[in-house]
Amino acid sequence: MRNVSKFSILTATSVVSLLVLGGCASLSDEDVEQLGQTASDSYESDQSNESDAPECKGDTWSEEIFETAPPDFQIITPRDDEVAADIVKVIEVFGIRLMALEGVTDRDLVLSANVLAQWIDNDEDGEPDNPMVQSELQRQNSRMILGVGFEESIGPWHQEQQQFLDDGDAPTFGLDVATINHSRFGLEPSPYSTDWQRFEPIRAADAATEETLHIITNVGFSGVYPADFWNGEFAEGTPEFASLVYKCYVDERKGKGLEGASRLTTAMDNARGGFFAEIPDQYPAGAWYTRYSECEYHCLVDEYVHWAAITRAGMMEGRVTGIPRNREGQGDEWAIETARELMERDPRVYEILDRSEFNFPSVAPDGSYRN
Repeated sequence: MRNVSKFSILTATSVVSLLVLGGCASLSDEDVEQLGQTASDSYESDQSNESDAPECKGDTWSEEIFETAPPDFQIITPRDDEVAADIVKVIEVFGIRLMALEGVTDRDLVLSANVLAQWIDNDEDGEPDNPMVQSELQRQNSRMILGVGFEESIGPWHQEQQQFLDDGDAPTFGLDVATINHSRFGLEPSPYSTDWQRFEPIRAADAATEETLHIITNVGFSGVYPADFWNGEFAEGTPEFASLVYKCYVDERKGKGLEGASRLTTAMDNARGGFFAEIPDQYPAGAWYTRYSECEYHCLVDEYVHWAAITRAGMMEGRVTGIPRNREGQGDEWAIETARELMERDPRVYEILDRSEFNFPSVAPDGSYRN
């Protein structure tokens, strides 16, 4: 369950400036003056017609690197703002807080924290494999909320309690512990585990590996390497604490549409058999990523990189039936089973994930960091 955060909005004067700077039309001085007055009236200020876009210098991430220590997975007492938001226990992993609501077992909180640590420090040497990605996550105050059931717990919490947290709009990703696939970690199900996880452990999804990876790719890798990992989500503006390179990239992409938003979206369009801003009635024959369930374009991108990443890490072996997905939800949403097949069939995404400078995780977490 990805973050449902709000973002700062562009000022009206920014829109005026972008129109003029972009050369959208041959505006007369009188036209520009009238547009500028409208913007000024809207915001009750005497702002001039200058763009609020960030001053962009190059395309390289250049923010502060945070010092880190290996997590000890000790459950700690929530802060006052977290108590106000009904958080009952917390574990911190490389600067990211995993916050649990009532009903979540200690075991599942600790397990999820171990999985997150293994994605961030895949070689388990005690340091993040990509310090820039970890620092981008920490700068944005990224965090996770663990609950039992999305409709019953996590969804209402986002709507009602998240606002009580410090930096209430910071990226906050949900993890439904009822959909953790404990068999992946050699564990017995939890009392609240769903029937799918209990009785179809080979095919069933695993929220612990999926949702922890989502926060890393969606906030971390996208924030450091937007040209490669951005999911195309425009929202109402860029996150307050996002990196300068991310803000500049997204600002430059405004008005250009979703197609070609990043190398990742281009790879996904190829995997789906073409560019579709919305889910089509029928995917073309030969497509290997064919999601029909409700999901906006940026959501499709997030799920796509997750499928590719766990395939590269060997987590899809034995889980592909060879039956194409249909609109009733039968068959494979993702049709690639092994890392070798991913490299051969989807070289675009494989090249992104395998690029040495990214240090993208390639080993499947087993829920036991440094043990």
